[in-house]
Amino acid sequence: MKLVFRDPFGQSQDFRHCHIKCFLGAFGRGSGIGEDAAFFTQRAERCGDRVTQSATFTNLANMVPIRRDEGVLKRWKGTPLPTWTYVAGFIFSAVIIALVGVIFMLTLGVVAYGLEIDAAKMPAAVVTFLVGVGAFAALGMALSAVVKSASSASAAANAIILPLAFVSNIFIPLEDPPRWIEVVGGIFPLKPFAQAFQDCFNPLVDAPAFDWPALAQIAAWGAFGLLIALTRFTWEPSGSAPRGRRSRRSAAAATTD
Repeated sequence: MKLVFRDPFGQSQDFRHCHIKCFLGAFGRGSGIGEDAAFFTQRAERCGDRVTQSATFTNLANMVPIRRDEGVLKRWKGTPLPTWTYVAGFIFSAVIIALVGVIFMLTLGVVAYGLEIDAAKMPAAVVTFLVGVGAFAALGMALSAVVKSASSASAAANAIILPLAFVSNIFIPLEDPPRWIEVVGGIFPLKPFAQAFQDCFNPLVDAPAFDWPALAQIAAWGAFGLLIALTRFTWEPSGSAPRGRRSRRSAAAATTD
C-alpha cells in the first residue's frame, strides 16, 4: 500500500478527476444552487455512481499500464513478496478513492440539501457499492491487461466509458430516452449499478432495497473482467512508451480531459 500511495501527484490526479466528474454530473443541468432539493439529491446519488466507476475502472485502466511501462511492475514481481499483494494495493487504493468520493457527495447532500438516508437501506447500499467497485475494478484490470501501452490506455478507457455512460443515462440524464438506449444500457453493468445504488436512497423504494437481479448482473460482468485479467495480464513493459515521472504526468493529465 505504501508503494501505491507513494506517488502524491498520481493520487491527487485521481481524486481531482473523480470529483470533477461528480460535480459535472451533479450540476449538469445548471448550477444546481437554488433548485429544489429533490433535483440535487438525485444528482448526489448519481455522483456515487460516477465516482465509483471513475475511481476503479478508469483509474486502474490508466495507472496500471503506466506502472507497467515504467518497469515498476516488473521490479515488483522480482521481489520476494507475493505478486498479488501489489495488485491488491492498486485495487484497494481505487476502492478508497471511490469510498471517499461517495461519502463526500452523500454528506453534502444530507447537510446542504436534505438528502434523507434510511438506515434500513444501508446494508443494500454497502453491498451494492462493494459489488460495484469489485466489478469495475476487475474490468479496469482487464482493460489494463488488454491495452498494449500506457499511451493507448486513456483513449481506450474513455472510448468505452463515455458511450457507456451515455447509454446508461448517467453522463447526460435523458427524460425520455429512445428504446434502443434503454436496451443497450441494460446489457452493461453501469446502468444496473446506478439504478440499484440510487434505489438505496430513493424514498419511493421500500427497505431493504436489495436489487438482486442487478447485483447478479454486475457480479457476472466482474467475473468476466477477472477472467480476462487473470489470463491476459502481463508484468513486462511494452517498450513502446517513455518511462519516468513525465510520462506518468502526461498520461494522468490526459485522463482528465
